[in-house]
Amino acid sequence: MTTTTTALNTNMNRLLALVSIWLSAATTTVQGELVISEVAPRGSSNACDGDDWVELWNNGDEAILMTGWMIADDRGWTTPDSERFEFPDGFEIGADEYLLMCTGGDTMNLVTPMNANFTSFVGPTFGIGAEDSLNLVRPDGSFTVLGPFPEPQSGSIKDITFALDPSTGEYNFTSTPTPGEPNIITRVPTEAELIEEQKVQLAAQNDAGIEFFNFNRQGLPVEDGFDAIVELKITMANSDFDLLMSNPQHQTYFDFQSASVVTEDGVELLVLDDPGRIRTRGDEATFMASCLGSPLPFRLDFDDVNKTQTLFGVQQIYLRHPLFDASYMREWAYPRMLARFGMPHARTRMVHFYINEKLIGFYTLMEIPEQEYVFARNFPNYNPKNFALFQIDPLTEGCGQYSQAELQSGRDRVDDSSTPPYSFERGTHVRPIQELGADMFKECQAAFADYKANTLMEDVVLAYVRHDEVCSDTFLDEGLVDQELGSDNWDNEIKNFIRDFMSFQPCDPDCTNSDLAKQVDIQNFLKMFAFYAVTLTIDSPLSEVNNYHLAQEESKEEKWKLVAYDFSKPGSPSCNTKVCEERLIHWSLVRPTCLSLEENVLVGPLLLNVTASTEYLGYVREFLDTVFANATFLEQIQSHASEIQDAVESSFGGSAGSFANELSPDATSWDAGGFPLLPTMKARAEDVEKQLAAIDDGSIARGPHQGKENEPWESCGDWQLSEPDTSACEGGCKYDGCNMPGWTVECFCEEATGVCYRGDEDLSCDGIVDGERYTGMEDGTFCKLAGGVTVKASACLEPGAVAVSNDGGDSPSSSGSSRWSTAAGAWPVAELLFVCVLVLSRSSW
Repeated sequence: MTTTTTALNTNMNRLLALVSIWLSAATTTVQGELVISEVAPRGSSNACDGDDWVELWNNGDEAILMTGWMIADDRGWTTPDSERFEFPDGFEIGADEYLLMCTGGDTMNLVTPMNANFTSFVGPTFGIGAEDSLNLVRPDGSFTVLGPFPEPQSGSIKDITFALDPSTGEYNFTSTPTPGEPNIITRVPTEAELIEEQKVQLAAQNDAGIEFFNFNRQGLPVEDGFDAIVELKITMANSDFDLLMSNPQHQTYFDFQSASVVTEDGVELLVLDDPGRIRTRGDEATFMASCLGSPLPFRLDFDDVNKTQTLFGVQQIYLRHPLFDASYMREWAYPRMLARFGMPHARTRMVHFYINEKLIGFYTLMEIPEQEYVFARNFPNYNPKNFALFQIDPLTEGCGQYSQAELQSGRDRVDDSSTPPYSFERGTHVRPIQELGADMFKECQAAFADYKANTLMEDVVLAYVRHDEVCSDTFLDEGLVDQELGSDNWDNEIKNFIRDFMSFQPCDPDCTNSDLAKQVDIQNFLKMFAFYAVTLTIDSPLSEVNNYHLAQEESKEEKWKLVAYDFSKPGSPSCNTKVCEERLIHWSLVRPTCLSLEENVLVGPLLLNVTASTEYLGYVREFLDTVFANATFLEQIQSHASEIQDAVESSFGGSAGSFANELSPDATSWDAGGFPLLPTMKARAEDVEKQLAAIDDGSIARGPHQGKENEPWESCGDWQLSEPDTSACEGGCKYDGCNMPGWTVECFCEEATGVCYRGDEDLSCDGIVDGERYTGMEDGTFCKLAGGVTVKASACLEPGAVAVSNDGGDSPSSSGSSRWSTAAGAWPVAELLFVCVLVLSRSSW
C-alpha cells in the first residue's frame, strides 16, 4: 500500500523521505476516501493549457469537506519554502466527484451547487517534476505520498499521465488522459511508436492546409485548390478593435470572438467559433505602416483558447502587407520556389482581411514558421524529443562592434530603473507613431531611422552593457535570439554559435580561422545561398543578420540549418549604393555578398573553400533549371498575377503602371522601377546562364578561385567587370574610421577630390547647393549629393589618422570616439547618431 498514516511531528520531513513510493509498487485504497486519482507531470494537451495538473477523486458515497486539507509537492507542507496549497474553508468535493487542479498558480473556476460561494480561487503554485512526489494531507495530520514520476521505460512525448486503475487499485501510466473524468488505462506505446504517431498527426495537420494554400509538399498547385484570393474575417469587441488600431506600436494581444473563411462570392468555407487573439507584429513593419497610413501587419493565434482549433490545420498566421514589393508576389512565389527546391519553407496565400465586416487590406497570409507541424514538414527526420528552432532578431547585427560613444551611453544608463522594459520589447511603454501620410515614404523612413538609432539600438547597447558585454547572454536573456520551438537543452549550443558566428569578428584571409563547416549542415547552407543569390534576395544572410531562423534536428549531430523567410524587399537595399541597384541583375554568383566574403562569417568560410564553392555552383545550376527558369512555373506566376491584378491595383502601394510589367513580362523592363518580379526573374535567369557558362569555360575574370579577386571594399560585385570599381579614394573609403556602422548612406568617395564622406539621408538638404548648409544644421556637417540622394555629410578621417577624444586623449580612428580630426579641421559628430544600413533592409520587423 502507498498510504502512510502518522501524527504530525518534528520528524515529519525525515519520514516523508522514507515513504515516497516507486511507481512499480504503487497501490491505494479505493473505497470511501479521497485519493489522488491522476497526475500529469508533463501536462497534457486536453487540460490546463498544457501545464502540469493533478486530479483528486472522492470515491465515497458522501461529500468531503475540504477545510483543513492541503496538497504539497516533495518539499512537504512544513518546510519554509513549501508551496503547499490549502483548500478554502467550506469547500467540498461531492460523492464520486473529480477535482482537476492546474498547477503553476492558475485560477480555478468551479461552479457547482455545493460550492456556489467558490466561483474561483488560485490553485497550487508548484509544478510537478519527474523526481517530485505529491503529499495529500488530511486535517488530522495524516497524509498520502505518491511519486516520484519518472518517464515510463518506453519513453514519452506528451499526453502520458500516471493514473489510478480503480479495478486493481494500482497506479499505471496511461496514454489516455482523462482530466476531471473517470480514468481509462491504456497501454503506453513505445517511444518509437509515440514518435511515429506524433509525426502522423503532424502530417495530417499539414495536409489539412494543402487545398487552402493550393500548395502541396513539392510546391505545386493541387486539383481542388482554393481560389487565388479568399476573404478572412474575424469579429471582436469594438472597444478592442479601436485599441488595436489606435495603438499599433504596443503590439499587444486582443481577443477576437470568431473567424471565418469565405470566397469572394460569399461561399462560407470555414467557421471557427472559439475565441482567438490578434496583435500587430514587427517593429519596422508596424512603424512604416502606421506612418504611411497603410494596412497594419498582424499576427493571429487561432488556438489561444481551444488548443485543437486551427484554420485548415494552421494554428497561427502572419498577415503581411507588401509595402516594398509592388508585385505583391514575392512572398507568394518564393516559398513555392523553396518547396520545389526541397528546402524549408512557410506556405503563403493571398487574402482580403476583414474585422467586424470592415475591409482592412489585401494581405499575404503566411503560416508562422514556429509551429511543430511546419518543422516536421521541413525536417521529416527530426527527433520530436530533441530539436530546436531559433528566431534571430536583426537587432543582433554588429554585436561587439559598438563604438566607444555607444558603449559609454549605455554605461551612463546602467542604473536607470525605468528600463527595462526596453524599447525593443512589446508593450504599452512603446512611444506612439506619427502618421505622415501615404506620400511621405522618405519622411517615414527617416523617422524610423531616427527611432532605430536613438531608441532601439541604444537600448540594445544598454542591455549588452548590463550583460557584461557578452553577446550570447544579451541575446538569449532579452529574446533577441529566441527559441521558438523544441526542447529546452540547447542553450550551450546556441551560445557557442552566437560567440563564433554572430559576434563581430571578420575571417582571416580565406577564413582559415573559421570552423563553420563543422557546425552547420553544409548542403542546407549552400542550397540556401544558391536560392538567395539567384533570386537576388540580398536582404538576407548574404549581407547581414536578417530574415532567417536557425534549426537543429538532433543534438548528436549539432549541425545548424538555415530556414529562410520574409522576401518582401526586392533589390539590394542593405548594400546601400545606387550603383548596386543599377546593375543588380549582374550580381556575382561567385561572390554574392555585399562586401568581401571574409566580411561575412556565415558565407565566406564555405564559399572560400574550393570544394564547397563548386558544390554551391552545382546547386545554382539545379535551382535555375528546375525552378527559377522553369517554364511551367513562370506560367503559374503569370496566371497568378492576372488573378490578383484588380486587388493589387486597388490596394495601397499597387499601381497599374508597375503591375502591367507582370502581365506581359519582358526581361528588358526589369529596371523599370520597383523591380517587377517576372521581368526581373527572366533577366536574372539569362544573366545566371551566362555567368555559369563563363565559370565553366574559365572566361570569368574575377572572384574566388577564378583568378583576379574582387577588391574587399567593392560593395556590389558585377561579374562582367574585368577590373575593380575604380575609385580616387583609398580602398573605396572602406577603411576603419570611415566604413563604420551608423550611416544611413555608407561612406562614399567624391571622385573629383578623392575625399571620403559619410552621412545620413536628410530631406532638408533638398535644394541646398552641394557643400552648403541650411539653418540649424549640426556643426561640422553640410549637404552633399551622394548617388542621387541628398545627405547630411561629414568628412571621414584619412586612413591611419588619429581621432581626438572628448577628454583630450588619443584613440585609434576605429574606436568610435565622437570627435574626429581632419585636414579641414575638427568635425564634431557626437550629435550624429546614424543607423547601420538603409531602413529598407529591416524587413522582418
